[in-house]
Amino acid sequence: TGLVGHWASGPSNLADSSGFSPAGTHDGVAVGGNASALAFNADDVPGTFGGSSFDLRAGNVGVLVGNSANTDGAYVNTFDDPLSKQCTIAFWAKAFPDVWGPWVSKKGENGAGWQVRRHATDSNACFTVRGINNDDGTNNGTNINDLNAAWHHIAAVWDQATGTRTIYVDGALSSVEKNVIGQTMSLSHDMHLMLGSRQQNPDPNYDGYFSGLLYDVRIYQQALFSNQVQTVMTTPVTPQAPDAKIRSFGLPGLPGVIVNPNISWTLPVGTNTTALAPTFTLTAGATCTPVSGTTRNFTTPQTYTVTSSDSLVTTVYTVTVGAGNNFGDGTLQGWHNRVWDASAGAWVDLDPNVITMPVGINGGVIQPPSGDDYLFRAVGGAVQPNGGQNDNHLNTVWLRSPQFYLNGSGDLTVQMAKGMAHGPAPTDDRSVPYSSLANGGWKGVALRSAFDGTFLLAKPRTTEGDAMVTVTFTTAELAPFVGIACTLDLINSCNGGWGWLIMGNVSIPGSGTPPVAVDPFTSWITTHYPGLSDKSPGGTPDGDGISNLTKFAFGLIPGSGASVNPITSQVDKATGMFQYTRRYPAVSGLTYTVMTSTDLLTWVTDASAGQTVVSATGDVQTVSVTLSGALLSTPRLFVRVSAQ
Repeated sequence: TGLVGHWASGPSNLADSSGFSPAGTHDGVAVGGNASALAFNADDVPGTFGGSSFDLRAGNVGVLVGNSANTDGAYVNTFDDPLSKQCTIAFWAKAFPDVWGPWVSKKGENGAGWQVRRHATDSNACFTVRGINNDDGTNNGTNINDLNAAWHHIAAVWDQATGTRTIYVDGALSSVEKNVIGQTMSLSHDMHLMLGSRQQNPDPNYDGYFSGLLYDVRIYQQALFSNQVQTVMTTPVTPQAPDAKIRSFGLPGLPGVIVNPNISWTLPVGTNTTALAPTFTLTAGATCTPVSGTTRNFTTPQTYTVTSSDSLVTTVYTVTVGAGNNFGDGTLQGWHNRVWDASAGAWVDLDPNVITMPVGINGGVIQPPSGDDYLFRAVGGAVQPNGGQNDNHLNTVWLRSPQFYLNGSGDLTVQMAKGMAHGPAPTDDRSVPYSSLANGGWKGVALRSAFDGTFLLAKPRTTEGDAMVTVTFTTAELAPFVGIACTLDLINSCNGGWGWLIMGNVSIPGSGTPPVAVDPFTSWITTHYPGLSDKSPGGTPDGDGISNLTKFAFGLIPGSGASVNPITSQVDKATGMFQYTRRYPAVSGLTYTVMTSTDLLTWVTDASAGQTVVSATGDVQTVSVTLSGALLSTPRLFVRVSAQ
């Protein structure tokens, strides 16, 4: 189970034979300067199931998997988000890649995507997963540099829950790389899944060609165990029997949650449910009554009957609107409730204190029922919800929402009552207990980046009293952060009277699933500067010699010749400190690296340079840099900041 892609499985074609997606969805296409030279080879893999492998030995040829990048008109999110928490890439190979060359890749460079490839110039395979520590791994593992003469089976397993990347060679454990549990894979929605090659830039740019044979390439949306890897090596894939299932359901940005045979579909507060036309996809060959896009009245549960292609399997789905996720609907479900432990200097989970505020449908319109507010405060180191008296308000508590992605469709609002904020707003979750308590306590709400934990926006409750007051992040304020992963932190740091805080009617204009990725630069320049004569990355419509892409990266203004210098404070030769502006990395998708040179010819990364955000306006940050101390003794030193 869990097989979502299968190529080079015996027949001499480029078709995906997994049966997971409708036929033709993820078939391969030969690409590269020598694409016409792709061949099929009957060189038998020992102990396997016959047929042909992909023969890429002509060089400069690879296989692109169709509809696997969001630049494709019929893009399907099979090999991106569903693989982000766990996956297995398995294949037989004969020949060894060049330095850092891949067998199978989904970009896997410049901080995004993944690759199963050769580790540097070493003789072992590695599983590169971007976005985590030690993303390439090390040079340990089985020596397989005899691939020109022998077939080997390689299986690469990623498991976020255990923080491990495991390589198996010929069914035996080769290496295990361990990371901090929970670190997140950075995805590359805009690049294709490639077999025997790699795509790093938009079509038609490919590199890292593998000159060898590939056979039985499989991708699983799960982390296989060692015994399962051994089974994969020796067992042909059984074609999936015709099935009758709904694979996806909903409207753009508003997906339903499918738990066969039921679908929970949550919509924003205020949505009229009397005439909705959701769309859906089905298993290969299946049909459904009613068809996708049919308008229906969802004030009561609606049924959909799906029939398999051979008419032998029928599944009846019941779709219920009004409960299911946490976004834009007044529902608080699965939020984390925590308290600050001053003695340990850390936040402590208080699960299972999980808050749920259901929604209801009245007159065909979704709205939160009255009286479902949540009262929380710190009492003797524990959260005491909804009742009881205790004035020992000396701790800080918060509720943190599940991760979501803003979609720019409206304001984000939270209603609060009782206590008010004192002192400055916190900048991140660790600054809450100190800055707020020292100034009488802070109560409010913060939009937090899931990328690095900083608070992008924070707003206080400014009055005391029993009346509910709405705190609003406007659509304009949220605009710079549309599409990036966020959480909502509701904070109550208690000190003195009015230590209680009531919260309710949370409305988040977003979704729990990532949006279809759009190149950040293109989205930025077309949205904010539609009138530019040249909106290309390399364009300089103001004639100042600084490209549009550079201005995007460093928070400058395209089309303005006066907007030329992101350096706001020059390098101090005594301290090695300077400041520059940049687009917030979670928005730009770029990595900012400090580099130095003594001759303007050879540049070296200053890996020890400190970079600290000192202020932010919208999505533009001012960053203070401190160079490594040893560099300050050189006779001359040149510094630059690279954005990639």
